[in-house]
Amino acid sequence: MHLLHNATKHLKDQDYQYFKKTLEKIYHDASYKSGYDSFIKLCDYLDNSGYKSWSKHLRERIDNYTASLHYPEEIQKHIKSTNTVEGINNDIEIYKRNSGGYFHSQRDLMVKMRIMINHKWKKPIPIFKTKIFQINNIFKKQFNVEI
Repeated sequence: MHLLHNATKHLKDQDYQYFKKTLEKIYHDASYKSGYDSFIKLCDYLDNSGYKSWSKHLRERIDNYTASLHYPEEIQKHIKSTNTVEGINNDIEIYKRNSGGYFHSQRDLMVKMRIMINHKWKKPIPIFKTKIFQINNIFKKQFNVEI
């Protein structure tokens, strides 16, 4: 996770260990509210430990860091991960390289993207299938739409 990686640059080892342990607890909290409140307390700890600018940085992005807490715990790790996005970008680069270093037209790009989606990204992560009802309800609540 990028947050933990960045924390190693900003925090001393002892504070990093506390940050890491607390963050793990936050991501396993039962509700969004308690996780959000715990994140605020973690920022308060950082303030009191002399990391005011890092704490300010985290507070400005708290909604991003706690967004996954809206979803069931079983799928949070997949939402927080950048593996899927990096995989898609990697596939696009492979298609581009195999086309001579660029896409010859927008249509060419769209055709190759369609092939990639139909071939590689056909199977969803199994846990998402079991949680689709909850995910749809979260989406409806967030965007006030019917699916």
